[in-house]
Amino acid sequence: MSLGLSLAAHGSSLLVCGPTVHRACGENMYVNGYCFLLDQSLQQVRRIPDTLAECPSRVTDIALLMDGSGSIVPEDFGKMKTFLAEIMKRFRSTDTQFALVQYSHRFREHFNFFQYRKRRDPDRLLRSVTQLTGATYTATAIQKVVQELFTSWKGARDEATKILIVITDGEKSGDPLSYSHVIPEAESAGIIRYAIGVITERMIHRAELPVKYGIFVILNSLEESTKYVNFSVEDAGTSVPVTHRYEVKNLRQRSVPISVTFQFPVELSGVRVWDASEVVPSKPQLAQCTSEVGTTSSKDFVKQMSEHPLLDCSVATCKKIRCRIASLEMQQPLEFMIKGNVSFQWVSQTQQQKVSLVSEARIEYEEKKYTQKEGFVQRQVQTLVERSEVYNYLPIIVGSSVGGLVLLALITAALYKFGFFKRQYKQRMEGDGAEPAQSGASPPPNAPKQ
Repeated sequence: MSLGLSLAAHGSSLLVCGPTVHRACGENMYVNGYCFLLDQSLQQVRRIPDTLAECPSRVTDIALLMDGSGSIVPEDFGKMKTFLAEIMKRFRSTDTQFALVQYSHRFREHFNFFQYRKRRDPDRLLRSVTQLTGATYTATAIQKVVQELFTSWKGARDEATKILIVITDGEKSGDPLSYSHVIPEAESAGIIRYAIGVITERMIHRAELPVKYGIFVILNSLEESTKYVNFSVEDAGTSVPVTHRYEVKNLRQRSVPISVTFQFPVELSGVRVWDASEVVPSKPQLAQCTSEVGTTSSKDFVKQMSEHPLLDCSVATCKKIRCRIASLEMQQPLEFMIKGNVSFQWVSQTQQQKVSLVSEARIEYEEKKYTQKEGFVQRQVQTLVERSEVYNYLPIIVGSSVGGLVLLALITAALYKFGFFKRQYKQRMEGDGAEPAQSGASPPPNAPKQ
């Protein structure tokens, strides 16, 4: 346990909770914790949870395709072997398998996934690799890896992420196949491709090999966004300012050109919803924003919103704005703000007491050149709009007062009926008659004389 304990008592039981040390899971850090239920003797009754969740396993199969043609000088070939050994060493603690194929106009499989699984020593696996020399059949080599290496009988796993890394100087020579023949085959097989260039004097054709660069651009919704607004029937003709804020961030060293598309509701069946007309970037010099054709509202929005009271672009007329960023640098977050006044007349059309006003943003990039996980490229911001009822408390006050008077009259009548007031009157009269008799009585014998 670390600092930050919390205690809760219930009867004779005590619940103690606290965080554990942080854990690295890939590129993210997580802080988990335990709770312990103790009895009156401070003995542990139960631990919650029983065990902590493990990091999700990422199963990966990486095929290394190494250019051993005559355009690679022997010194550079040795550097390539050292580089491949370092790559494999960095993945030792993960569930990653490697396979290596060298190519020129000939092809040599040095080890497949099965063989790597049996002997995970990169230095021993690469020790016997010698350069083939000859012409450079890069496209044909890619096809052979896709068709022959990523197979179950070579140790490839169906559930694994498949990655192909090509190490070459980029000069393809004498190859009967073109990249346009083999790249679609790799894409249909779900193989992610990376190319690593070997710097030589002959890199004039380096751009021929179509590869995708891995990027990591994330889109966040910010807490400063407006979360909640409400109005009464008397306020239906008014409006209030509402702001939705987003942030886009590049977490990799490579700068990348992207665009962010924003959509937000502006009308519902011809009634104004939100008068926001633009998206404002925090650094206008980095982003150019232009309006595009938006969406139109649905005619059957009442039924749709009865099931899901969300006012988004599936039911409302939306404005669409695209902001183009020529180069998003690493660790330079860029914020965007959608700001305008939200009116309330449209709410009555929805026949709902509460409706969430939804805007959304999505990152777009050149998919032929870049690749990244989909889970980070789209976000939404919601503002809850609630219609509150204004009560007239005067009838309640008057009714309560009248009811109180009636109740008092009933109690009085009941007391009179049972003779309460007569007894009180008789006792009072008897008390008044007894006082004169007591005043004329003789003093007790032992009273002092005046």
